[in-house]
Amino acid sequence: MALPKADNIQLTDVEKFFNIKRFTKGDVPVKCPFHQDNNPSASLNYTKQVFKCHSKSCGEGLSLKRLANKILLFNKGGTTSGIISSHYQKGSSHETYPTPTKLYDIEKTDGWDAIERKKKSRKLTSVPSDSPATKIVSISDTVVKKLAAQEFKRRKFTLPFIKKHVDITYSSGSNGIIIFTSPNANLACAKLLHGTGLRYQNKEFNKNSEFKSLFPLKTYNPKSSVVWLVEGIFDALALKAVGIENPIALLTSNVSEENLFPLRGKTVFICLDSDYAGWNGTKELLKVLTDLDCNAIALSSLHFANDPSDAYANHNKEFKLWINRQHNQFSLDDSGYISSFVKGEERPLQIITTGIKLLDAYYGGGFKDGVHLIASEPGVGKTSFVCFWSTLYKLRGKRKLLCTYEIPKSQYWARNASVHSEYPWNKIELDPTIIKPDTRKWLTQVSKRLRIVTGWNVQKIRHVAKDFDVIIIDYLQRMPSPIARGLDPSGRAALEYNIEMLANLARDLGKVIIVVSSLSRMGQFRGSGVIEFIVQSAAFLRGIEDDDKEFNIELLNDPSLKNKRRIIWDIEKNTRGMIGKINLEADLGHVKFEEM
Repeated sequence: MALPKADNIQLTDVEKFFNIKRFTKGDVPVKCPFHQDNNPSASLNYTKQVFKCHSKSCGEGLSLKRLANKILLFNKGGTTSGIISSHYQKGSSHETYPTPTKLYDIEKTDGWDAIERKKKSRKLTSVPSDSPATKIVSISDTVVKKLAAQEFKRRKFTLPFIKKHVDITYSSGSNGIIIFTSPNANLACAKLLHGTGLRYQNKEFNKNSEFKSLFPLKTYNPKSSVVWLVEGIFDALALKAVGIENPIALLTSNVSEENLFPLRGKTVFICLDSDYAGWNGTKELLKVLTDLDCNAIALSSLHFANDPSDAYANHNKEFKLWINRQHNQFSLDDSGYISSFVKGEERPLQIITTGIKLLDAYYGGGFKDGVHLIASEPGVGKTSFVCFWSTLYKLRGKRKLLCTYEIPKSQYWARNASVHSEYPWNKIELDPTIIKPDTRKWLTQVSKRLRIVTGWNVQKIRHVAKDFDVIIIDYLQRMPSPIARGLDPSGRAALEYNIEMLANLARDLGKVIIVVSSLSRMGQFRGSGVIEFIVQSAAFLRGIEDDDKEFNIELLNDPSLKNKRRIIWDIEKNTRGMIGKINLEADLGHVKFEEM
């Protein structure tokens, strides 16, 4: 219809609608008709000819001309496009009418159009939960389908895939609902798309189903001896999407024997959410399933996502690798592993340079995944080598955790600083302020990739191990263990416990672990119990100054050489015995090593 003159509309209909006696200059506060508004959160500006709502949950803005046109249509009893609130009735007082609880029809609202515009301009991928479009009176089937499609897209599922595994219907009503059913399930699960209340509501659907509170998909195979238990339907669909057969959604927190009885005798993999409720639910499931003679297996937590559905949608690559590893652990053959291996999806072997060319050659390119022992008598230079190695430029991309049990943290950083300073580490330790700006800058860069901790046991190390590439233990004999000293006066049991736990950590997470020890001779190594069978390699450092008369004469004639050492580095592999030795020249004052 043709609009009357805008000025006339604004001065009559707008003033009456908002119960304003006259327009004034500047902003006039009013209650917003586009959302539930108990206090005036909008304003009219007659000078600028605009209406604007300042609420973050609404933000509606339009010209007075367009607003006046809506008011005119409302007063004539026509459709108001759903925007005008029901408490703004013709001839009513703005101050006395109650605030409505439901505001407009989402099909016809400009609020919905505004969201579509924002989606294009701000690249929004979904309807904001606090937008005016979430406050609705009714939703048509068409809109419900659009909202459902949006929900499926957010979760990275296609409609044909979903229909293959579950039956879905739509319900309009006041919130918009997707109803999931399966011929194998007793319950129908309804997911609310908008509004308040429970996100999921379950009702009885198929009385003949043996699954009283579980939701198997349409493609469930009752003859299979293996099932996967997850919390929700989208979690089950996520597992199905990555090739897992027979996922079942719990749909309830009631894990009674009656509900889980159909799974008796089966192998059940439990993959619940990563929160406390999921952890607690897993414990309860293990108890009940064990009583039902099930082979119940609790899978490791999805530390990178909240649940399987979130993992599939937002961490797809990590999720697939995680599923493959979990699945391959219990497979009858290694075909799944080989498939991942040849694609380069399995964790690659880590090789980290020693910083010395000939040493790298003996170690096959450098330190590889596993535990490597560096041993010597006190004062030879094993700790100095660890400092030299941990600050190498070639290792700047590797994250290193250094656990010290004897030397204080300050001395370690003084030793590290001496690598790049004209001062030896003992002077820096006494007065760190002598460090020059360029050394400070270098040391700051090193500290971003090197963490030094004191007194940690193996449990603390395991807790953070996933965030580091290299773990250094200095030294093994001082590392705490849960074995009481009174029961192990020699300390041998504690030593063997710690080295075995570190070896398991290196194997399970693919870490390079360097262990400094006070073992000084190969004979001690061979008689050390489990150590010789656990470590990948052992290096024994010994000084040669006593036998090197020429070098001793140099030391007497040149005081600057007082921190110099010549060291023999003997290398032994646990499977091949002695494999070689090299001579190193060490500057222990500046913790530098080079091949002679």
